[in-house]
Amino acid sequence: MKIFKETQRFNQWWLITIEIIVLLLVVYDFFKEFKQINTAYGNKSIAILVVSVIFVVLIIFFIHSLKLKTRIDEKGVSYQFFPVHLKTRIILWTDLSKCYVRKYSPIVEYGGWGIRV
Repeated sequence: MKIFKETQRFNQWWLITIEIIVLLLVVYDFFKEFKQINTAYGNKSIAILVVSVIFVVLIIFFIHSLKLKTRIDEKGVSYQFFPVHLKTRIILWTDLSKCYVRKYSPIVEYGGWGIRV
């Protein structure tokens, strides 16, 4: 049996563009507020802005660390969505009622890509 392996990541150009815009907005706000420090609230507002920048950077790092690994072999279908799944999970062939390859049109059949309610 042939082995099929695939790895998918969130590295689309439009996602990176959105992340850069959000990061630039947060950093711009940080420097704008940093210039206008009010001594009474200066430390609190600087701390909030630093936490905001760190939070945005951590979210961007988390998004780029997401990786879906899929493997189809003689055992079954193995997958791991790192870092959500730390261990590889497997669906055995005996647990599947049917499995086949087919071509589909996401726009015609589902109205597009993404989650549908």
